[in-house]
Amino acid sequence: MKLKCSVSRLPVFTAVSAFVLACLSVPASAAVQGVSAMTDDGNYGLTSVTIGGIEYTDLSGSAATVNVASSGTGYIAGWIANTTPALTRATIDAETSGLNYRAGAMNVLSGSSFQFGKVITETDQIFIFDFGSGDAMALQLINSSGEVVGNYSLSISAAAFDGPNLVLYSGIDTLLADNTTTLVPINNERAVAFQLSDFSGTIGDLSTATGIRLSSNSAIDPTIVGLASIPEPSAMGMGLLGLLIVAVVLRKRQR
Repeated sequence: MKLKCSVSRLPVFTAVSAFVLACLSVPASAAVQGVSAMTDDGNYGLTSVTIGGIEYTDLSGSAATVNVASSGTGYIAGWIANTTPALTRATIDAETSGLNYRAGAMNVLSGSSFQFGKVITETDQIFIFDFGSGDAMALQLINSSGEVVGNYSLSISAAAFDGPNLVLYSGIDTLLADNTTTLVPINNERAVAFQLSDFSGTIGDLSTATGIRLSSNSAIDPTIVGLASIPEPSAMGMGLLGLLIVAVVLRKRQR
């Protein structure tokens, strides 16, 4: 015996109520965790991330200002092997910005900042894509002027990148400080996600936080530092309006 569920047999207001509850439900905050899945546009552009079993499609990339090694053996840039264009120091900020995971900065240093252009809310997920399997880092919150917000801080271990490899390829080309290019046998990217509630601190106005900055030197090789948001109330309202129209049509058909 098969069970069937027909939308047309449901009371109109029952269906509407169920939709409203689904829209208004807010994902519960969780500890720092790995990103478990992603989708892209076929040209290295990120279109969704899955965090804690929830797929987010409302994504914002950051405007990056990276501090990288300028001498010695420190890498200053990296990009998926055999893709173009190759990076230069002048373009590394732009390539680390946005939602394209093809390229990014290598071994970024303290003071590197990532601005989202809007206030970070309690339900937003901040996520970082990293060349390789993840690196430890220490972060602070900053406001739109680049000033540190109070004493809020967050330390993330390499083990927190516990999700699967999200991207696989043959390796990454890197531009060294002496402007020579070499191939490094890193062939994957993983990502980690966290929220405002994961930061520890007692001083500062969290409602002014619009970005993050590295507070210590790190081996992190970010390709994307982004923000994933739940749908805005306006989007929920449009969805509700659409359901109401469908419900009215179904009700008329029943008569």
